[in-house]
Amino acid sequence: MDGHRTPFFATTLLFLWRGKLKTFINTLRLPIVAALAFLVIAGLAHAQPSRLPDCYIVSAGIDDYLRANKLKGDVADARNTSAAFLSQKGKIFGNVYNYTLVDAQATRNAILQRMNSFAKVGNPGDFVVIFLSGHGDSNKQSRMWYFLPYDFDPQNSAATIITDKHLLDAADVNVRAGKKVFIIIDACFCGQLNLNAKAYMDKYTDPNGGGLVVIASSNHLQMSNALGPYSAYAKAFYDGMAGNADLNSDGKITLAEMKQYTPARTIAVLREKGNQAKQDAVITWSPSISGNLVMGLGQRVVAPGVGGGFNVAGVRVLIGNETLQGFGDLSFMLYDGGRAVMIDAQSAMQGTWQRTGNTITIGFDNNRIVYTGTVMGNIITGNAKNDRTTWTWSTRLHALTPVAK
Repeated sequence: MDGHRTPFFATTLLFLWRGKLKTFINTLRLPIVAALAFLVIAGLAHAQPSRLPDCYIVSAGIDDYLRANKLKGDVADARNTSAAFLSQKGKIFGNVYNYTLVDAQATRNAILQRMNSFAKVGNPGDFVVIFLSGHGDSNKQSRMWYFLPYDFDPQNSAATIITDKHLLDAADVNVRAGKKVFIIIDACFCGQLNLNAKAYMDKYTDPNGGGLVVIASSNHLQMSNALGPYSAYAKAFYDGMAGNADLNSDGKITLAEMKQYTPARTIAVLREKGNQAKQDAVITWSPSISGNLVMGLGQRVVAPGVGGGFNVAGVRVLIGNETLQGFGDLSFMLYDGGRAVMIDAQSAMQGTWQRTGNTITIGFDNNRIVYTGTVMGNIITGNAKNDRTTWTWSTRLHALTPVAK
């Protein structure tokens, strides 16, 4: 029994049972208040202090493949993701046990052994993180998604890949033990993993139990882009965990905020590098997990010029929401020269924007969809319409990035 969960009378009996009778009788010579205080202190001595959850990470990134096309940026992704969680030690985690595997370290056996070992450690409420950055692919017939470790062999692919089932089965053992498991992938077509994870996620409904979060850098039909120093989504994830995903500036980075921030930031990172690719990050989680789950603590870093609003050159990132039924989260990127990108719950769209005084107008699909808003400092709010209905929207100027060279 834990002392802090035991009723006072039961605590007294336990105290007597443990051979403390003589000491207890001696307390009768004390004033009653002192005697009671003595007993309370004795009970508290057996209480277990509350603890922060621990975090167990395996983070693998491969650039220098043995028998597959070489990449650039994936080793940095693994190190940056490890650093993102390590930075939370003493904040939301008690201890962080990190295993970063890069290039020749990131063999199939090494990755599988490390992630399977987490089933033997930790306690309910602890976090488990599996991060993979490198080549990924899917089987169009079976809809299986798989990751290519360092020692992948195309002549023996079945025995040298890591499949979605490997990942989800490893996660399942930990979720059933009450842990919160994050599978984070930056690899092509990895959104297929989110689709395949649904059967697992549907099993996890107890908010007091474990849960599963799957974060994919692109949807099941898209490539994921490595940009040299880093991959686009991994960079967005790192920036979010560094504090930039704290959209409401309360000092907490929640899962829901990361879901809203990272897709928009991914597109911004691509455009900063002059890359026009479509890449829609996908984040899903089990019913047992709340969007308010705190992933980190850290105030967002306001880019120079954001306080000055729209008068500074660069790419303006607006993040907020809209009331249109079936949508919700809303992000805009507004470029110098009038080009606009909108990311909503469905997809990303290209359009145009202009500003007249404190009014901005953003149009898409040959102005069949028009957002009109008023700039009030860093807040932009207004109405939108299409050929069927009207609705309201509100965003905050969240970041200002330099124009791509």
